[in-house]
Amino acid sequence: MEKILILMSTYNGEKDLETLLNSLYNQNDVTASLLVRDDGSTDRTVEILKSWRNKLDIKIYSGENLKPAKSFINLLSEAKSLNFKYYAFCDQDDFWLPNKLKTAVSKLKGNSKPSLYIGSATLVNDELKKIGENTVGDILTFGAALFRNNAQGATMVFNQELLALVNKFFPRELYMHDSWVYQIALGTNARIYSDNDPYILYRQHTQNVVGVKINLLDKIQYRFLKLVNKDDKKNLQAQELKEGYSNYLTKEDNEILEWYISYKHNFRSKLKLLSTKTIYPKNISKKILLMFDILFNAI
Repeated sequence: MEKILILMSTYNGEKDLETLLNSLYNQNDVTASLLVRDDGSTDRTVEILKSWRNKLDIKIYSGENLKPAKSFINLLSEAKSLNFKYYAFCDQDDFWLPNKLKTAVSKLKGNSKPSLYIGSATLVNDELKKIGENTVGDILTFGAALFRNNAQGATMVFNQELLALVNKFFPRELYMHDSWVYQIALGTNARIYSDNDPYILYRQHTQNVVGVKINLLDKIQYRFLKLVNKDDKKNLQAQELKEGYSNYLTKEDNEILEWYISYKHNFRSKLKLLSTKTIYPKNISKKILLMFDILFNAI
């Protein structure tokens, strides 16, 4: 059976952790180990993890509170010294179906180039009752992935070649770890597999960033709120991407990256992005929303 290392950042996750660990234990046809970075929990999270060491191969280390994105990047750095062929991100409160890892590995197996699997998720409430679906759809272009992300971290599985590529550069600023890995994979021409069949149950809490789809008016209102908040983390992540990986990008992708970094204060860059067809979704309403984002610096 193939060996796979599951990377998980925890923070005060005692409520749903046992359910998750049980689903990891019941994965079919793979030998799974777990590397956990605890991000400063004050509840029983670490105690619960240690109690599962008789069932799962679990390595735990703790550190200062970095928040999820940087905590997962730290895990990627720690994982490079461990000898595994495959790696997977994991959230502390999800539930994995038994064939999740087996399915991903079957897609990645045999590839010697950097490779990434991304999947879909069934959205559930706190009692694991279905409330919707988050379907991955088509693989994005590099330019499109600067604006939006359809690669959910908890579905990601990747090989050691992509891990090595991601670990070539350690970002100082980061929006989210999953979009970072996805952008690197797209920009470096890694092999990417998307799967519209869901193999995880993704809990929707009120504080979750990824939620059930809302209507167009609500989305526009959300964008106006972003204008007020002036969150620039996506742009800072793009600057890190330029510093670490511009040598891997095509000329076209480097141009789009430059326009993205500068469009909020450079009208020419804004016009270039507005006329770049490869960054837009096929759906008309989503295309209009993206144009709104670019026009009003809402990303």
